[in-house]
Amino acid sequence: MKAMGNLKWKLALCVIGLAVVLGATFVASGTPAVSAAGTCKVTVDIPDCLVTAGAKVSIYPWNSSYTDGEFFTKNQGDTVTWRLTEGPFTGNTFNYTVPNLTEDTLTVGTNAYCAMKVINVPNGGKIKYYPWNNSWTNNQEVCLPIGASITWLLNLNGFDGQQYKKNVDCTPLDAKQAWIYVGNSFCDMKVQMGDDAAAAGYLVSVYPWNTNWADDQIIAVPIGSSCKWRLVGKGFTGKEFTKKFDCSPLVVNGDAYCNMKVICNPAYKVNVYPWNTYWTNDQVIVVPIGGSCTWQLTGPGAPAGQHTKNFDCTDLNAGP
Repeated sequence: MKAMGNLKWKLALCVIGLAVVLGATFVASGTPAVSAAGTCKVTVDIPDCLVTAGAKVSIYPWNSSYTDGEFFTKNQGDTVTWRLTEGPFTGNTFNYTVPNLTEDTLTVGTNAYCAMKVINVPNGGKIKYYPWNNSWTNNQEVCLPIGASITWLLNLNGFDGQQYKKNVDCTPLDAKQAWIYVGNSFCDMKVQMGDDAAAAGYLVSVYPWNTNWADDQIIAVPIGSSCKWRLVGKGFTGKEFTKKFDCSPLVVNGDAYCNMKVICNPAYKVNVYPWNTYWTNDQVIVVPIGGSCTWQLTGPGAPAGQHTKNFDCTDLNAGP
């Protein structure tokens, strides 16, 4: 009886062993299990004009970007969403399917970029674009991602005009919309100074105070912008004004200067700092309103002491 039990136990072990062998044989010779996809090394190919501009291919979720010749690794069969970036410009998105290859190239084609030409920029002008630390000149061609948006303005003779929007769609950026015609010329602004101020040799100084305009000078300016200006000359500086560029003249009139009479003892002269200008009794001086001068009397027996005169259209009265 005990021998019979041992025989049954041995038979059971044999059945189990046979099952293991058959299972192993099925796995080895039957339908194999699906293995993971292979990987592909994808090299980025960016055209030269974009390389010069510093363009990159950015991969979704946009935390990775690659310059020309760099590569990334993805599983074969994956779909990669990418877009072209260049400085402040971001183009349209595209999908790239990773092939069943160990190596491939993602090429940026003409559906992703184009050469945009800048046209009709007047002499003395340039196109500035956001964030305003770069600019383009007339007839310049620039490679940009299609679908990007440009915020730009016309800078003319140092002055910024109003802002415009331009989508990169392979059409030119035409600066003509930033200026208007007056007769057969650009918007020209003339400086018109009163006769007294012009005869006295005063100039219009323009902020940041490194540009001076003379009477009857004509300056090309961008419509919609403005400048701060003040009257300068003879060592004097007047108060500030603002001129909007609307194609009307910049007029320097009685708001900017006046005639100041000097009253003093005829035996003396008024010596004006830096002590190389002398005014005499009853002399009329053209001065910029808002300015001032430091003066003292000079001559035999003249009283000592320096004084300040604000130019407010009243007389400079140095006493009898």
